[in-house]
Amino acid sequence: MSVQLTLNNRDLETLYFKSEKGKIVSNAECGPTPPGEVVIRSAFCNLHCIPCFAYSYSWPEKAKTNPNITKVNIDNLRIKFQYFLKNSHIPGNKDSYNWFRILGGEPFISERTLRAYIHFLKEISENESELFNNAILFQTNGVIIGKLDENELLGIFDIVKNKPFKIMVEISIKGSNPKEFGIITQTKEENAKTLYEWHIEACQKMEYVHSKVSNVDWTAVAGFGIGVTNLVAGNLNRKEYIKTFYHPETNKPFYHTECWDESFESLYELHTKKYKEKFGDKFPMFGIEDRYNWKFALCGLRNCKKYASTYFYDGYEVYIKKNGLRNEELENYISDIIKLYFFGDPSYYYTRLFK
Repeated sequence: MSVQLTLNNRDLETLYFKSEKGKIVSNAECGPTPPGEVVIRSAFCNLHCIPCFAYSYSWPEKAKTNPNITKVNIDNLRIKFQYFLKNSHIPGNKDSYNWFRILGGEPFISERTLRAYIHFLKEISENESELFNNAILFQTNGVIIGKLDENELLGIFDIVKNKPFKIMVEISIKGSNPKEFGIITQTKEENAKTLYEWHIEACQKMEYVHSKVSNVDWTAVAGFGIGVTNLVAGNLNRKEYIKTFYHPETNKPFYHTECWDESFESLYELHTKKYKEKFGDKFPMFGIEDRYNWKFALCGLRNCKKYASTYFYDGYEVYIKKNGLRNEELENYISDIIKLYFFGDPSYYYTRLFK
């Protein structure tokens, strides 16, 4: 699918970011710590995912009133990034950070921002690249990538093919069929199928780019699966922390095999074949974060109950507060998820991706 978009120099000038204490480039505890990662958080998103931990700066109506949103032109971003690398002390007396991660919101909210970020990376020197282990990770929903023609996409990434770093584009898949996508992202039915197919197609198109530009690669992750606690444990022992989206008509959790459409099934096969030596026959999943280990995720849980109560099962409410009824059949289906997916823990998942 081809789109006709025109750009000029001004289109590449500005981006929006979530600042941390006035800084848009910072160090965060991700992966092996120390040293952690270099991180930039883009603001705004073209989706409206209910459990999003970053909804306060990704949902447009929230981002517009968030006082920590900063507008920065590309030249200024380059200066801030250089300043951070030059003046920051890498924790643990390490030679480099684990990687440089750009997340959102949505970094690739338009073709303009996609081009802007790649142009920004093109200017990174070899000495700078060594300070983040020659590893760059983008987290994206992939909608814009999938919307572009694969040769247009190749032209965008081709300018970094001789750079010393590896770019990994992680595409978050919001459901295993258009209906699940529409529920998670609050997308109207008439648009959900198109956007769903675009972000599935993004994976195939990035595989084409990778075949031509070897230092640019991709991975995919099931974006909002069952609760993190259960995924980490690999079982349902902590039943009070079961979190999942499910459809009342099927009583199956999202991403269950019986819910897969042909597009998701093909993606699952493509990804597990591509990463079989690293991850076996399982597909990575980021579960819905719960209050057991991730108390900051309460905002996402509240949104699940507010915007998707019909489709959200919260074991905590059932087991601890005795609200609602236990859904034993649904819980049994969750065991199928654990057999097919693994938790995308950065200390394991990202480390192996860049190995």
